[in-house]
Amino acid sequence: MSDFDDDILNAALTDFRAGTMPRIAPMGAEAVIGTVRRRQRVRTVAAASALALAVLVPSGLLALQDRRAAPAGPGTSAPASIAPTAPSTVPSTSPPSGPPPVLDAPTDLANATFTLPAWPSDAPTDCRSGKITFHGGSAASGDVWSLLVRPGALSADVDGDGGRDTLVRVTCRAGESGFDQLVALSAPDGALHTLGRVVSAEEIVATTPGADGTVAVKVADMVQCCGMPPTHRLTQDRTFRWAGGQFQQVAGPQSFLVDQSYRDALTVGKAEAAVGAPSGGKQTGTVTVTLHNAGPRDIKNVTVMLSFVPAVTVTGKATGASCGSFAGQVSIEAPCSVGTVMAGGSVTFTVPISYSVTSDKPLWPGHFQIRSGDQRYDNWEHLDSAGFQ
Repeated sequence: MSDFDDDILNAALTDFRAGTMPRIAPMGAEAVIGTVRRRQRVRTVAAASALALAVLVPSGLLALQDRRAAPAGPGTSAPASIAPTAPSTVPSTSPPSGPPPVLDAPTDLANATFTLPAWPSDAPTDCRSGKITFHGGSAASGDVWSLLVRPGALSADVDGDGGRDTLVRVTCRAGESGFDQLVALSAPDGALHTLGRVVSAEEIVATTPGADGTVAVKVADMVQCCGMPPTHRLTQDRTFRWAGGQFQQVAGPQSFLVDQSYRDALTVGKAEAAVGAPSGGKQTGTVTVTLHNAGPRDIKNVTVMLSFVPAVTVTGKATGASCGSFAGQVSIEAPCSVGTVMAGGSVTFTVPISYSVTSDKPLWPGHFQIRSGDQRYDNWEHLDSAGFQ
């Protein structure tokens, strides 16, 4: 390559970096913790920049929180359809008499052509749908995203016609960021025909077809990545059945969010990590969280997830809550149960901590998320901080 070509290439890369690097998160554990909680649209831009520049930024840090279906009350499971055109009632169907499910599908889906159902509105806009031909398990989807046929497709009779259908997980992915949908296919004439989308989610963790035609699916509200503890995300078990020409949800929560009325009632009065002056290379203090219930109902089964950067150490038992053991690598976290917050009342709990001043000062020493069972009140939020040096 000539010097003139080098100058052109270097100038182009310089311009590209100038426009994109401000949108890429810095290296390090704090970057992982902060970036993993960003919303999906930020994830898309950062993933594109990382792939284009081959910058060594931890991949997959841009998992979002799911805000899809109308949520149920805290700690409840309200069976209902979440199909694109959801019926108001769950139809009664008799169990099919087809062959029992098996663990492997006979069709080579990695090199197949089939129609991929439309992605939901909160999936990345670059995710393609329609007739897709896969080669070696993948197909391009825009400049950055790709479609992946995941291994482990399952064979079961899900539509009750006595023949075997295929359940396959398809991921729209860029780096470690992704969005899944579970697709049901049939091949009565030897060619693949799409029955429909069973469910979509940030990540489909497991699929279990039943002998009665139901499909049990474990879904997660974010992609597990970057060394984050498994407790950082929520998972739910949802069950679906083919009826009325589509898959309808017949069991499990409809949303990762609790009902809006509960979210409006339960507010955070304080969420702060405060430490004193350094002594022996450490600063000691407490994390304090105060919740208030505006009513009119008592709110039960309230848990606050706490997550800290590794430089923070939990030094004793919590007061006012029952916390689990803090563990993790990129972050340490544990649930702190406060039980019931009475209507018109408040609860406050504290957790003793110490902070190593030899570490880089964190943007935020920790984060929190309010949960009830397998649902959450909102996304992860950062703790206010005071005194960190």
